[in-house]
Formats: sequence, C-alpha cells, structure tokens
Amino acid sequence: MAKLQSEPAAIDRTVEQSEEAILRRPEVLSRIGVSQSTLANMIKAGTFPKRIPIGPRAVGWYASQIAECMEKGLKRQKTDG
Repeated sequence: MAKLQSEPAAIDRTVEQSEEAILRRPEVLSRIGVSQSTLANMIKAGTFPKRIPIGPRAVGWYASQIAECMEKGLKRQKTDG
C-alpha cells in the first residue's frame, strides 16, 4: 500500500494493525494468565487495550497491544517491588 506524504501517523498505525494478528479471548487469557472475570475488570477499569469488533458477535485484540500491555504490567511490577 502506497503511503502519501501528507498522511498522519495514526493512519500508518491503522494500516500496520490491520495486517497483524488479532487474538480472540481464549488466546488473550492464555497469554496474560488471568481469569475471564479479571479480564472483564481490567477492561471496565480501562487498564486493558480496547477490543476490536471482528464480526457481529465476535471481538478480538491486536497481538501487539496485548504484548505492550503485558510489558507495561511487568515494568509496573518491577517498580512496585
């Protein structure tokens, strides 16, 4: 896909994300190692990446956002002691 000089960075990020893996809830839970209720609480608190609709009754998350969230959580744990 050709990139125009005048396109904002947000569009670049959207194009990159549209080509990356989308994880469904079971895979996300497996990767982050929490229960469904903990994930729901994290979403409600706004401490977890926003889900993206992938169908009428299906949602997912970009793999890169999940990895970034996990990285931030590890850094926070290290600084907390």
